[in-house]
Amino acid sequence: MEKATSDFEYLAVLDGLESVHSLLSSTDIEEEIEVKVQKVIQTELCIIRERLLYELGEAWNRLVRWTPPSEVRRQARKPQTVTLEFGRDDKQKQLFSTVVMAMLRANMLDSRVKTLSDYLMFYVIEGVVRDHSTLLQVIDEPDRCIICVVISPAGVGQARRVVPPSEAFLKLEQIFTCLHGVLSSVGFSHDEEKGAAVTGKDLFLVKKLGRFLAKKLFEYVYDECLSLALPPNGTQFEKYNELVAQTEQFQEFLTRLNFLSGEDPSLIDYLNNVNSLFANNKSQEILKRAHELMLQDLFHTAQISSDHPVGILRGQEVPKLEEFVKSCKEKMGTANFKLPKCQIRYFNLLHLSSHCPGLFL
Repeated sequence: MEKATSDFEYLAVLDGLESVHSLLSSTDIEEEIEVKVQKVIQTELCIIRERLLYELGEAWNRLVRWTPPSEVRRQARKPQTVTLEFGRDDKQKQLFSTVVMAMLRANMLDSRVKTLSDYLMFYVIEGVVRDHSTLLQVIDEPDRCIICVVISPAGVGQARRVVPPSEAFLKLEQIFTCLHGVLSSVGFSHDEEKGAAVTGKDLFLVKKLGRFLAKKLFEYVYDECLSLALPPNGTQFEKYNELVAQTEQFQEFLTRLNFLSGEDPSLIDYLNNVNSLFANNKSQEILKRAHELMLQDLFHTAQISSDHPVGILRGQEVPKLEEFVKSCKEKMGTANFKLPKCQIRYFNLLHLSSHCPGLFL
């Protein structure tokens, strides 16, 4: 087992561990010396297993190589470069399959794939989806595949440059094409617990990464890109339909590469209820305007009194309207009805309430 570990034959090590453990469990222990021998062998098994787990982790790190941005450049607020590199020659492909199958049997694979998913979101996807100034380069060669992202730190007081959905989807397709080219070479039979290699295209590792990544990816793409590209009202249906078409095309692309299945969340679900989305955008605009009006100084008010019941905006006169109101009062006999003098903020309350009735509940 020690020799197999040194030769990267990790599945043979696991087979040996299981065999020895089974022999120890089925052996009748009677003499004291036998108990001592059993304990020594169990200790050796633990040591071999811990070494195997360590070697598997190191092998994964050599096959999936991350180069994060340096702390010096981050503190200096300079452009930060992140790279993710995979080896793709025949030897590395074979080793990758062996490592993944051994990790599955040792219950290590889920944690490694989740870490890969988290790093992809934090170092790669967030940058290309959120900021137009982020640069992406994908190097696809026969023996290796490299994803390189250059992130420009936002200056103080500078607004980020929003990425159009078409550009975000194009960059994401480049990223997932690279990932698929590497991960699709690793597969499993339906009997995954035994870790048997697959001869067909089951794409187990691709699907597993998709399950960890899909929900976070879709939520981030919608929040940081799609929602900002939605038309501001319900009249621009052509723009909305174009956005839906681009989103459907991207989702079909991920499904075709097996990163998505029918059970995974759908990005289209975020765009299905267009009326609700448009109404939400409109209500946010109205609430923002109402908030601005309520924070205005009292100088921006209309003076209401018995002589001027419809109010006079400061610095303006409306003699024709006042004359009309005065004549109405005389005809209706309400000249003695007087309002107390007060100040009212000058905005169309009825118009606001008709668009956002919940504001006044």
